[in-house]
Amino acid sequence: MDTEILKTLGKISGIGGISLGVLLIFFRDVIRKRIFPQLTRRQAFQLLILMVVLVWSVAIAGILAWAYGESLDKPAIRDENNVATSFEVAVRMLGNENEEVRIGGVYALQRLCKERPGEIHRSVEILAAYIRRKSPAPPGTRNDFQIGKRAPNDIYTAFQVLSNLQESSEEVMQRIDLSEIYAPYSRLEGAFLPNTDFTYAILNGTHLGNGNFTGGDFSGASLDECSCQGANMSRVKMQPTHLDQAHLNKANLSYSDLRASHFNYADLSDSNLEGADLRYADLSFAKLSRANLKRVNLQGRMASYVSIGDLGELSAMSDEERARHIEKKYKEGPTGQRYEGAKFFRTDLAGAILTQSDLRGAKLKEVVGLTTDQLQGAYWDKLTEFPDELALKLPPEQLPPNTVDRADG
Repeated sequence: MDTEILKTLGKISGIGGISLGVLLIFFRDVIRKRIFPQLTRRQAFQLLILMVVLVWSVAIAGILAWAYGESLDKPAIRDENNVATSFEVAVRMLGNENEEVRIGGVYALQRLCKERPGEIHRSVEILAAYIRRKSPAPPGTRNDFQIGKRAPNDIYTAFQVLSNLQESSEEVMQRIDLSEIYAPYSRLEGAFLPNTDFTYAILNGTHLGNGNFTGGDFSGASLDECSCQGANMSRVKMQPTHLDQAHLNKANLSYSDLRASHFNYADLSDSNLEGADLRYADLSFAKLSRANLKRVNLQGRMASYVSIGDLGELSAMSDEERARHIEKKYKEGPTGQRYEGAKFFRTDLAGAILTQSDLRGAKLKEVVGLTTDQLQGAYWDKLTEFPDELALKLPPEQLPPNTVDRADG
């Protein structure tokens, strides 16, 4: 019977109920001793008061012990449930048709990460996927987009929060995938997006000034007319990237792979291009005044090529005929030579630092602002072309140490 009582009280009140039950059973035995007739009225009253106080104290202590145990066991579960619920709500908001609701979902993820920094990486992946899905680059060429049309407000907000989360994270993510997105004319000044994949993205006219994009990949992207003043873009890959009329003054592009990229009319004045690879880049009409071009690779060369015929003639052939025709032309061998290297038509090199720059084979005949003083620490060979008035003042070649002149074999 006593066991049943304790079991019932335990189910109802836990450890507090069991404590109360044990005390009641104990004092029931005391009462059964019929000691009250042997006590004075004062003693009996004092005993009853003592029993009540003890029962109450033990019961309260038991209940507090039960509550404390519950608080230790369940907060983590409750917290995880709250996090899961918050994520579910935020993601559901991102899928809403109303733009304002979607923006609210972006900020909901940001608030969650402030409370739980461990969720930053998951939130960054969600926002990157959201940007790719909601604003994909349109099919077609890099110019097939509406001039002046900027990315939607929710995409711009997602960019901002993505940058903030990356900057607040103790550990920078290895790679953020923002490839093939459409975000022209977005204002991302000061954005912190290192190691980001921007391959084939449309970012024309975007403001990236003073941002951090180190180690990123912009291959195949379009950044014509973008503003990147003071941006840190060291060790980025741009092979090739369109940066025509871009504002890159005071930008850091050191040790970046810029092969075959287009910098027509771009402003690269006061920029840091130390150690960059600019082979085959088009720098026509670009401004490189006072730029740091130490150890830059600007090599050019004459290469044999095979002419496979007129494009109209080839398009009229069947696939099999075209394949046989091309195979035949390659068997016949090269039909001529063409220059392969960076283009410097009317490029402004006034004040540019060219220490240890490799200019072998480079076509610099049309550059402006270049002086003999700038070339004191640079390297060139007999294939390098300088402006006529400058070539008269220079030796035929100035090769790196332990180098064989290619012109002599």
